[in-house]
Amino acid sequence: MFAAIRLHRVPLVLLLGILLLSACGETKDAQGKAPPKETEVGVVTLQPETVTLTNELAGRVTPLQSAEVRPQVTGIIQERLFQEGSQVKKGTPLYQIDSATYQVAVDTAAAQLAKAEATLNAARSKAQRGQGLATRGLISRDSQDDQLTEQ
Repeated sequence: MFAAIRLHRVPLVLLLGILLLSACGETKDAQGKAPPKETEVGVVTLQPETVTLTNELAGRVTPLQSAEVRPQVTGIIQERLFQEGSQVKKGTPLYQIDSATYQVAVDTAAAQLAKAEATLNAARSKAQRGQGLATRGLISRDSQDDQLTEQ
């Protein structure tokens, strides 16, 4: 069986060898051809010009300085006195707060001050009268001490 396969292979190998040898030979057409034409190429003239170089890089922007704004008082904000992102200097007012609440507190404190001054004036007057009465012996020593303490 192997001999039959070998016999079929021999003509196949010979045929393949002949084909290879015929492909390696020169043809008459190749000898008689004219030289190839020159190839056309494009020409570019360079001109000097300014070119802006840009780089796109990944990064994170952090400010040189930042401020944390906290209110020192409570109240209703009526107006913002700055533009967002603008620079402000130390001591510059940033907001205008509704003054009604604080005006009531100021008025109350002024009324309490006036009452305290009136009470003081009354105590001084009473102490002066008591001192005059005490020098004449018309009031007790305890009464005079009480009047001086009230002053």
